[in-house]
Amino acid sequence: MSEFGGLIHRNGGQWCGERRPEHGKGVSHDLPAQLLIGGQIARSLRFIGWTVVQAEKRSRIGRNRISRWIGGVPPEPAFVQWLGRLVKWHKAWSSPLLPPIGQSGNRPPMKAYEYYKALLIIGWSERVAIGHMGHNRTAMRLSLSRGGALTETESRWLSYLELGHLTYPAPETSLLRAN
Repeated sequence: MSEFGGLIHRNGGQWCGERRPEHGKGVSHDLPAQLLIGGQIARSLRFIGWTVVQAEKRSRIGRNRISRWIGGVPPEPAFVQWLGRLVKWHKAWSSPLLPPIGQSGNRPPMKAYEYYKALLIIGWSERVAIGHMGHNRTAMRLSLSRGGALTETESRWLSYLELGHLTYPAPETSLLRAN
């Protein structure tokens, strides 16, 4: 980036927007791969429902380091793979209203303890989970505090998400080099 905010061409430093006869010939406006991966990390975190702080807690990698990766510093492949697996899992189970989640099974619907345990494992707040389910947060809290339970479909959906986070734990910090 220049001091004027323009992109520097890869052909020798002409500022983007300058007029010259051969402008655009042999010039690339491609974004560096690191910025694309940083954007992918940011989109992945948003899709899962995490902030950088939540990703720090779940991955045991400092938030400053994750923020640098989002900003364009090359990330650790182990972190990107782990995040990619979680995104794939969340895409498969993105809503409790999906048809593959049937009414069969012998597990009872989740009550308050199981619900909050699943949220801790997934790394979600009540707000994120209830937003996916389409409930009123106050009514849901009241129902759970009085011994109520989630529906079978919602319980199974949260169980599948919980299973994904247990199946794909955070990458080992020993595998990640210190920056």
